Amino acid sequence: MRLSMVAVVLVVGGYLGATLGGGPKWLIGLTGLGLCGPFILRESGLKPWRDDYQRETVMTAGMHALLATIVLLTAVLMVKGIGGTYSQDEPMTHADAFPASTVLIVAATTWGISWLIQFWGGVDGARRILIIVMSVATALAVATPIILHIQGHPYNRGGLPETVVQIVLGWGLAMSCRRWPRPVGGLLLLLVCYFFWIARGSTAQMRDPWIWIEVGAILGATFLVPALALLLHRSHPEEDSA
Repeated sequence: MRLSMVAVVLVVGGYLGATLGGGPKWLIGLTGLGLCGPFILRESGLKPWRDDYQRETVMTAGMHALLATIVLLTAVLMVKGIGGTYSQDEPMTHADAFPASTVLIVAATTWGISWLIQFWGGVDGARRILIIVMSVATALAVATPIILHIQGHPYNRGGLPETVVQIVLGWGLAMSCRRWPRPVGGLLLLLVCYFFWIARGSTAQMRDPWIWIEVGAILGATFLVPALALLLHRSHPEEDSA
């Protein structure tokens, strides 16, 4: 557990320090160290695995992270094509210009959520992740108008009905995933595709494409593992009889 906590601190601290904090570029190396370090230590025998369950959990989380990055990069290549001509005016039309930081944050987000869902257990873990996500989304939706009002910036009320509908639908999915795991998982998988489509980076349709790339990638990675956990859920005989 101590090693896992150190890994979390390295991943989050390294990424935030190198991006939001404006620190030196080498800080991002701490994120890679936090993701790969514990696995390397245990596989090399320097820090033995606690049991087979811990090893299986880490392996599964790593495969989920790999799956998420493959899906994201495949979507980018499908839209932008392989190769092409790099343009300084429109750099994001070239597939090779896709930000590496986005790929890294997708891997880290997917790994962490996969670990939590396995720790909490399939459907219950997916439900808890959805509740956490919707709690944060609801708090942001309530706080944004207040913060803008305090700062003296105008708030576009035209998008308020759409925001309310999205919040209500999100909470509906979170509350119903235990009763209807596979239908909810299918809807979440559609959301994953939508968010990764946003993350492909189209300057023609986005005012701030770099921000939307990060937002789409993070949300897609957040919902991917809960979607898989719900879709692959196998009910027990006593649940079917109930």
